[in-house]
Amino acid sequence: MESLSYSARGNVEKIIFRAFSVAVILTGIEIIGNAVFQSSVLLPTNWILVALVIASQLGLVYGAWFGTKPKSWMVFHGITPAAVILLWPILATDGSGLPEDFRPWVWWAMGMSAISISIAFKQPFSLIGAIAVTLFWFFFSATELGGAIDLERRIQDSVLVLMLGGVFGSLAGLIIEQFGKVDEANSKSLRDSVARAQVDARERERGLVDALVHDRVLNTLLLASKAKSTGEHQAAADSAHQALEELSSMREQSEERSSYSSLALVKSLNSAAREIGEVVISSSGTGSVAVPAEVGEALTQAALQAIENSRKHSLAPRTYLHSDSNSEQITISVKDYGKGFRSSRVSRNRLGVRLSIIGRVEAVGGTAKIESIPNVGTEVFLSWTR
Repeated sequence: MESLSYSARGNVEKIIFRAFSVAVILTGIEIIGNAVFQSSVLLPTNWILVALVIASQLGLVYGAWFGTKPKSWMVFHGITPAAVILLWPILATDGSGLPEDFRPWVWWAMGMSAISISIAFKQPFSLIGAIAVTLFWFFFSATELGGAIDLERRIQDSVLVLMLGGVFGSLAGLIIEQFGKVDEANSKSLRDSVARAQVDARERERGLVDALVHDRVLNTLLLASKAKSTGEHQAAADSAHQALEELSSMREQSEERSSYSSLALVKSLNSAAREIGEVVISSSGTGSVAVPAEVGEALTQAALQAIENSRKHSLAPRTYLHSDSNSEQITISVKDYGKGFRSSRVSRNRLGVRLSIIGRVEAVGGTAKIESIPNVGTEVFLSWTR
């Protein structure tokens, strides 16, 4: 089922990725320091491997802070140390002249690698990845090129790598997964609000139709009861004929498609909006337009998503919902005076904007526009024309 809310998981991912990127930067400094210290016993081509690791770290930092495929960079960073180990015999050393207790600088990348793999993949693949990284180090460090580290130290090192990846990485992954469930719960709440709004709109439409029929029939009966002259009898007959035509037209509309008036839609949307949070509601217009059910659903979902986004992201004390309609068009505006954002830099984590608002309205032939200025506020415009 399609998710209508993406904020919780996206926000916690951003926090975890950025915090992890800081640790990666510190690790990079340590790697460079050890590479410089070991340069006297390693081949000059060793710096190609150093550059590869640092590039993967810089890519991870860029992805974490600028929202450009952070998980892809996380995977790249996770597998890079394994690639370095495979290339080590070719580019780093020929195995001669290594000092006693030599520990290759790539060791300082192993723990962060295991964490990256654990965060980037879901269970059980995250744990399998962390174990694979651990085994790479365990067998490599037993060779002469890897320092021929004794068994006890290799076990200690491997346990540390596995703990970092299996425990901390898996914990971060579970946190992200749990916040994904929070998103799904929020989505269910929004879907329930949309469903209630749709039912409410249809009920209101039935009420308007019933009132219209009642008034038309009552007017016809009154004319008929008071008719005395030929002209009055003809007026009553005309009224009855007109009432029958309207009833026939309503029946045909009901058979051809499910629709309701923009007046019913607006009242139902206002009712649903009040359930979300502090929303100031206003309406205006000079008429009502018949709105197909799929259009009404899309406008309702998009408007409620915009209100939800405003409530969660804007830091504004309240959100303003305004609707306007005439005989040809319905427009809806959701506005806040919050922190705003740069519309040109809507990241992957703001899928609620790209999909649940813009895409949903455009899919039914409507238009959606978002205007936002940092530290000023955001306004979402939705409209549909018959």
